[in-house]
Amino acid sequence: MKFTLQELGLVDALPEPVYDNLTQLAAHLLKTPVSLISIVDFDNDCQFFKSQLGLSEPWATAQQTPLSHSFCQHVVRKDAPLVVDDAPNHSLVKDNLAISELGVGAYLGVPVYTPEMQPVGALCVIEEKARKWSDEEVASLKQLANCVTDAIRLNASLNTSEQLRQEQCDFTYAISHDLMSPANNLSMLLSELQEERLSTEGRYFLNLGLATTMRMKQQVQDILEYTQTIGDKDTFQTVNLNTLFDEIADDVNGGLKLYDISLERDTLPSVIGSRAQLRSLFKNLISNSIKFRASNRPAVIRVSSETDPLNRVEKITFEDNGIGIAAENHERIFRLFGRLHVREDYPGTGVGLALCRRVCLNHRGTLRVCSELGAGAVFTVSLPRKSP
Repeated sequence: MKFTLQELGLVDALPEPVYDNLTQLAAHLLKTPVSLISIVDFDNDCQFFKSQLGLSEPWATAQQTPLSHSFCQHVVRKDAPLVVDDAPNHSLVKDNLAISELGVGAYLGVPVYTPEMQPVGALCVIEEKARKWSDEEVASLKQLANCVTDAIRLNASLNTSEQLRQEQCDFTYAISHDLMSPANNLSMLLSELQEERLSTEGRYFLNLGLATTMRMKQQVQDILEYTQTIGDKDTFQTVNLNTLFDEIADDVNGGLKLYDISLERDTLPSVIGSRAQLRSLFKNLISNSIKFRASNRPAVIRVSSETDPLNRVEKITFEDNGIGIAAENHERIFRLFGRLHVREDYPGTGVGLALCRRVCLNHRGTLRVCSELGAGAVFTVSLPRKSP
């Protein structure tokens, strides 16, 4: 994919440390007062400074000059380094206004490239007085310019990845949404048949069809929910996890009473995040503990928290005394459709824990499990602390 200079963040964009570090390193290695990453825009007759060190005003604030003040344009035109030892007496640039208005006495510039290997600008260093540039200095600046090109390529790769991710999300959402309609229609038609007189075998196949359709609808719904969390752009807000827990406890109250499950919580913190996503996270983890309860002991689910001041995170633990998870399956359960049990024993689509981990990633957090088979499980969610 080909991107514009704006899409690559090279013009009219905020500073980026990767470029600023390279201009600082160039000035330090070559011992010059000024270093620039200049992007040349011939169509608009100007050059933009993606990064600059030591440039005088008003150019530093403007972050650009017209091409009448640009030595870098010659680097791009010739696609080759430009070595100027004595600018006022150099035939190519002696009339350039950068000499009088920017104080350029000597200049050394090397091309930087787009991912398509088209020269787009230069990494350059500038001296106020005449200076003889050595071959070693030219070679050093070329190496640093390669790093600038690599940074541009990385931005292009990230842009490509984001576009592909969005296309994948849109496609998955559209397919899932389109599948829901026929699944609903099929479910409705099969339900109508329940009123008919059927043989024992016919009734068996009808119930099998209804169960299959319900699983399909649930799987499509879970995929829709998972897709909506990938790279989600929800507006973050302060979320009181105590209130969130209490809402979910009400939602699952029927199951708690049916199976005589004790659901407890300590005082939980408030965090910054998407309320909808965090609600999905809590509900999936609590519902999993209900589903995978042990049959030979009263089920207990406890949600607690602790603050980790060193890493500036809140750790929320979901602990149960259920059937547990073997160590070799600790990562498998977080994969999409990563089921460990047959559907007849434990219904579900295998999407829930993948969704939980995605929610944690969206919040710059983590989700980990500690468990042994037959000994319950502890899921630990780590989320950035809310600023005081």
